[in-house]
Amino acid sequence: MDRTEEQLKVIQQKDALAFLDEIRSEFPNDNNKVFQEFIKIMADFKSNEIGTKQVLERTTQLFSGHRTLIQQFVQFLPPGHVLQKTTDLQDSTCIEIKTPSGDLIIVDSTRGIVES
Repeated sequence: MDRTEEQLKVIQQKDALAFLDEIRSEFPNDNNKVFQEFIKIMADFKSNEIGTKQVLERTTQLFSGHRTLIQQFVQFLPPGHVLQKTTDLQDSTCIEIKTPSGDLIIVDSTRGIVES
């Protein structure tokens, strides 16, 4: 691993830790239930028990009503998943994600629903 890759890895770790702090601050009164469920989802994903679409579905349901958290989570999806600009300004609850294959995934951040 060269120096640039090492620096990128450190930045990504800092981003991940900051995101975990953000989860805790968004749900301060739930006794870490959302945080613990998120950790479980990520463990299932890392062990290949669930795929990218399932991790997105479960995380979207978990963070339902917290659009910013869902948007921030997209950066941790596998490479090639890109957050798109919302095309319909009136529907600011929807988040569009382009997959590496070019498919579009639409996330309703209010209802916690993923459509592809």
